[in-house]
Amino acid sequence: MQVQEFSQTIKQELIQEYKQHAMQGIYGQIQMEFAYHSNRLEGGKLSLEQVRSIFSEGLLLPDTKPVRLLDIEEITGHFQMFDEMLMTISNTLSHNLLKKYHLCLRNGVTGTLNFAGEYSNVNQKEESLPEELVKTMESLIRNYNEKDTHSLEDLARFHVHMEKILPFFQGNSRIGRIVLFKECLKDEKMPFWIHDENETGYRQALQKGKETGDIEDLVHLFKKEQDAFYEEFKDKI
Repeated sequence: MQVQEFSQTIKQELIQEYKQHAMQGIYGQIQMEFAYHSNRLEGGKLSLEQVRSIFSEGLLLPDTKPVRLLDIEEITGHFQMFDEMLMTISNTLSHNLLKKYHLCLRNGVTGTLNFAGEYSNVNQKEESLPEELVKTMESLIRNYNEKDTHSLEDLARFHVHMEKILPFFQGNSRIGRIVLFKECLKDEKMPFWIHDENETGYRQALQKGKETGDIEDLVHLFKKEQDAFYEEFKDKI
């Protein structure tokens, strides 16, 4: 099966199973694994079995170690963000789309500043955004949208630049990784997420990109993760 056909099939299956509330197929597996790995990259401690239980049954499996409320909130927020991504998979990137993802991700998190769905330095009283941040994000989004389809190099550059800007108070990396997944499916390329066992290489490649503009290591990692995704799901569709 060619990459384009494989990606089309994955996208169709995800959307169909989501609409049918089918929790045991590809949709459920990708939801659980993507959320688990993305949150582990950000310091989350939940096991994959705990994430699976929260997703499929709304229950937290007992453990001998204390569980942070934040981990549960961020996992459920990631589930909601993934669903929103599926429903907007054909949408062009925009301020509003990124903010919508952030709102899904962070709206249920307690004990944090009220920036869910907004850039981190929104002036709440004046209902205005700092001009510099808006212009920087506007330039990033506009330059990205000048192309109809995007290579892994384009995705890597966008990811690096967003990591440099850090427009949101929390959750920037998770937003960036959901965008990578979305844009691959939108352009009918092999989707992927970053596995937590590749965290060191991922962080180093991001830092290198931010400091020097060299994205070669990041693109190499993306390709490696694409291969891993294909190997995991090639016999399931």
